[in-house]
Amino acid sequence: MWWPALLRLLRQTTSNNSHPFMALCLVRVVVLVAEVAPAATPPPPDAASVVALLVDHVDQPSAETFSSALRIVYLSLLATILATPSAAALLAPHALRFLPFVWSTWHRLPRSHPAAAVASAIVFNFAQTVDLALDWTVQFTVVGGVAETLDMYATSSVELSTHDQEVSACDDDYIEWEVDDVID
Repeated sequence: MWWPALLRLLRQTTSNNSHPFMALCLVRVVVLVAEVAPAATPPPPDAASVVALLVDHVDQPSAETFSSALRIVYLSLLATILATPSAAALLAPHALRFLPFVWSTWHRLPRSHPAAAVASAIVFNFAQTVDLALDWTVQFTVVGGVAETLDMYATSSVELSTHDQEVSACDDDYIEWEVDDVID
């Protein structure tokens, strides 16, 4: 009942180029409600269409211009889908299309940013879903993405520590200059 309405709503927000915050939040609620429903039934065909449309959104070049808030909503929705067994099966065929969005979010943000934490949760949930991660191409994508992210963090940590040392050296020089000036 909810899936056809969500599909129409997502298509409408896509065609209007409007921000799909409300639609994405509703999808997340429906995924969670479907998981805890007492009579769990297989997801209807519209559920697969909704998941495919979500992956289409994050697989577009325009996804690079998403705001941090929109990235967090998409990432939290992907994490929710991966954490629910019935919906995770719908996301499995699209792994190679949504993982680049996860990596790009994780790479571009500081480690303390909430979207970086959500991106790492997606990778964790994805790695825990054994059926999804059996494909060697997907395994290579996950390992490669983690290696790139760790390399980026290592490089940024070295740059930050070098910058901190330069700033403290400048501060020391400034203090010495003040002391010398006062003595003269």
